[in-house]
Amino acid sequence: MTTTPVRFRRSATMEALPVPVRGGSLELLRPFVNVAGDEPWHLFVGYLIAAFRPNGPYLVLVLHGEQGSARAHDQDRSAAGGPEPLSRSG
Repeated sequence: MTTTPVRFRRSATMEALPVPVRGGSLELLRPFVNVAGDEPWHLFVGYLIAAFRPNGPYLVLVLHGEQGSARAHDQDRSAAGGPEPLSRSG
């Protein structure tokens, strides 16, 4: 693509994105996500994979937990790689 419909802006302090490398594992991400057990982890991985779909329908990530249970932390981490920011709720 030589031209884009959106202008991208890079500040002087921003560096180029890293080039993806084959052979990685999503298990490296697991310690940074506050999920207990394999089933919630598999659901979270499914959400991450679906976030890269170019067309909808899109999944919605809903995080439940008590105050201090790292909901906002996990939400920020997942939104960093997703197509749109997620809204926070109670």
